[in-house]
Amino acid sequence: MPAETAYHDELGDYFAKNADTSPYNAHTDRPAMLALAGDVAGLKVLDVGCGAGHYAAELLAGGAEVVGIDGSATLLSHARERLGDRAELRMHDAEKPLDFIDDASFDGVMCALTLHHIADRPRLLGELRRVLRPGGWLLVSTTHPTADWREIRWFVLRRRLG
Repeated sequence: MPAETAYHDELGDYFAKNADTSPYNAHTDRPAMLALAGDVAGLKVLDVGCGAGHYAAELLAGGAEVVGIDGSATLLSHARERLGDRAELRMHDAEKPLDFIDDASFDGVMCALTLHHIADRPRLLGELRRVLRPGGWLLVSTTHPTADWREIRWFVLRRRLG
């Protein structure tokens, strides 16, 4: 996720905790995206906007090698707790080029619930195409335009009311 729109500090903690069981993340998007990924055993997968590592954990359980990037130190901390040293996790603003990744170096890219946070989508999608191997797959999901607003507004109101 871009650093500017990433979920930092308490909001990152809130997201990490609730993504475990929230209806949309845990019971709709994650199962659908992982089903579309199919058999990932032996594949190298880039998890863009990896958040707290929920998708990465499932990809690793399926036998994939995972590299996760996110713009939130808070969420990467949760991902490190969840994944240990089983995945390479990197702080990276998805609005910036993936200059640390070689061309054609991934079999698949998972971009779950992140694209709506990106201002320059053509640039990011071009970078993802560049890092994919020929025949590789790209899975992208997004939320309804008001979904984050509802969640973040609820979080802010809850904090104000104590």
